[in-house]
Amino acid sequence: MANVAAYMIPYDMLDKVFTTHLHTDHWGDLATLWAGGWTAGRTGPLQVWGPSGATEEMGTKYAIEHFLKAFNWDRQTRNFALSQ
Repeated sequence: MANVAAYMIPYDMLDKVFTTHLHTDHWGDLATLWAGGWTAGRTGPLQVWGPSGATEEMGTKYAIEHFLKAFNWDRQTRNFALSQ
């Protein structure tokens, strides 16, 4: 994300991520991109692609599901609609 910021790429313009594997040096900045895009005005979901893994718990789907659990408080407090 340091490079994205250095190039002044607006976070809300980035909505797709592809990672080759799930070591933290390859997807460790996902929270910054996810929340930064959201707070910058990205209206659509952040789409993430990556490896399936040798077992279910080693795959990207599992990692993202648990990422969302880990950031549940953040997601719940930002995910609201104003009613009139």
